[in-house]
Amino acid sequence: MYEFLLTVLFNSYAIEPVDIANSAPMAATFAAATGIFALFFFAEVPRVRIDIVEKIPVIGSYFKKEIPPEDNPF
Repeated sequence: MYEFLLTVLFNSYAIEPVDIANSAPMAATFAAATGIFALFFFAEVPRVRIDIVEKIPVIGSYFKKEIPPEDNPF
């Protein structure tokens, strides 16, 4: 006689998709800040400086370390 249409919503440990969508911008902001911090923190490591930081268009020239010829031991 009566048929009820039941829908099952995604709910995992009381976290719903709306909660994830609402917190995504804040999580992305923290992730970007953490990535920028890590990049500048490890900027003095030669491999990171040469392979990553020097290739950033605007600030890459600031991190280039040029050794004058008189200071080169070879």
